[in-house]
Amino acid sequence: MLEAAACLKLLRDLAKRGGDLKVAVLLDSHVALSCFVRGRSSAKSLQHLLKKAASLCLACGIYPAFRYVPTRLNPADAPSRDLPLPDPVDASLAREVSSFVAHGLASVSGLRRWAANWARLVLLLQPSIALFLGHADVRKNPKLPISLHEWTLDFDSTLGFPGEGPLWLSWIFWTFGFSLALGPCQLVLGVGVSHGDDVRKLRRAGIVLEEGRRVTETTANVREVLFGNFCEWLTERDLVFEHIFMPPNPDLDCVNKILVQYGKWLFAQGKPYYHFSECINLVTSRRPLLRRSLQQAWDLCFLWGSYEPVEHHIAMPHQILVSLIAAALWWGWVREAAVFALAWGALLRIGEVYQATRADLILPGDVDGTNNYALLRIKEPKTRFRAARHQAGRLEHADLLEVVRIGFERLLPHEKLWPWSGATLRSHFTKLLLQLGLPTELHQCPKPLTLASFRPGGASYMISICDNAEAVRRRGRWASFKVMEVYLQEVGASTYMNMISDKSKSNVLNGLKVFPTLLQRIHGFFECRIPANTWFFLLRKAAGDDLKV
Repeated sequence: MLEAAACLKLLRDLAKRGGDLKVAVLLDSHVALSCFVRGRSSAKSLQHLLKKAASLCLACGIYPAFRYVPTRLNPADAPSRDLPLPDPVDASLAREVSSFVAHGLASVSGLRRWAANWARLVLLLQPSIALFLGHADVRKNPKLPISLHEWTLDFDSTLGFPGEGPLWLSWIFWTFGFSLALGPCQLVLGVGVSHGDDVRKLRRAGIVLEEGRRVTETTANVREVLFGNFCEWLTERDLVFEHIFMPPNPDLDCVNKILVQYGKWLFAQGKPYYHFSECINLVTSRRPLLRRSLQQAWDLCFLWGSYEPVEHHIAMPHQILVSLIAAALWWGWVREAAVFALAWGALLRIGEVYQATRADLILPGDVDGTNNYALLRIKEPKTRFRAARHQAGRLEHADLLEVVRIGFERLLPHEKLWPWSGATLRSHFTKLLLQLGLPTELHQCPKPLTLASFRPGGASYMISICDNAEAVRRRGRWASFKVMEVYLQEVGASTYMNMISDKSKSNVLNGLKVFPTLLQRIHGFFECRIPANTWFFLLRKAAGDDLKV
């Protein structure tokens, strides 16, 4: 407002001097400049100033040309900041040339900053060049210093100036000149200036961009099966998918009605919830136009979910984790103990551990102890299409880090961290639960722990220790806080110990008690390269008052 008021004051002073003149007005405010150039503004605080300025210009014949000038170069800004007026520049083109030449210089526009600086330096060193720029023909054809009529002149050997002669000869001259200036750049039509296009073309060979959003291969296969079931359901009712969902202007009410009927049929048949939700997703992937028009179908999904709420995986308390690791080490199951420690401490999905090899795991010993934590590179993160492409799990707990080192340090780079099947790991996990007296059947109370309990258990423990939700979200690689809150079950992890039987609780606490001594002895066995299948007999023989399992 103050900048616009100052400009209005200038227009009033010009009107008092007589008007009927053209004037250049320099402003260092983009807002005021844009408003005066357009003559209007949506801001009511500026509208009355603009109306007064327009009245003055119209009544007194003032033709202002508003131009932007940086604040540091605006001489009128100095008094308002209690600064002295800047001295005029020592070397100025305006004092060296006539008005005719200055008009020619004003016609040269469109130069970049570096080009304008070089042009000013050349003109200061050689002012006579300004006379050439002031010529009328040059101003009319500023790109080439040749008049239009010279292109069609016959060749004259006595002159030999560039551009004279037949038209085809002139084009050859200029093409050859540009080829020398561009150097290795190719002027062939269709070939890029850089080799980046060729590199990207080779890299993209064999990739076919499918329609719709990208999904994993497993999800695509599931959707294909569900799509076949949906089309079969439509055929039984004399309906065709293409006639309902693929016309140019589909009937949205009819589309929603059919999807709702199909969802109710799935519910009555006892099908799982994802059959209906994925059916809606595959419909929108095949016809993106319907993506925001299926609210009625999604409402049925929400209603379905209210009757069958999702049951999240139970978070594993840290006491049970330590007891499981102690029992596994007692039996010589170092791989199992290391997998449990890595999945719980690094907040990993159990499938991410299945896919990892020794080369993906970076232990402190791999970098001469310069790191005090372990990193696991995740090859195909679940959220790779929505979040970071490259993700890693981080393990910092000292005891868990030692368990991981004992289990994985001496593997070869190409060996998998878990070389056997997932069913084998689940079987061993169940045996350890039975040894501790913990539930293993779905009908038991509390619900049994599973391999999917490590990730929420580690997240719940971490939030209770650091009380920093952002740090936990980054460590767990969740896309949003809403997704992370599903895994944070501090109350559930704490009350699980009170829900198990007294005998199970006693076994867990005993395992927790002997873990430090047990880990110390296992460390000695590992350094002495004693086979893991003999640890059970050695530990049972050496068991004393300090080690009872």
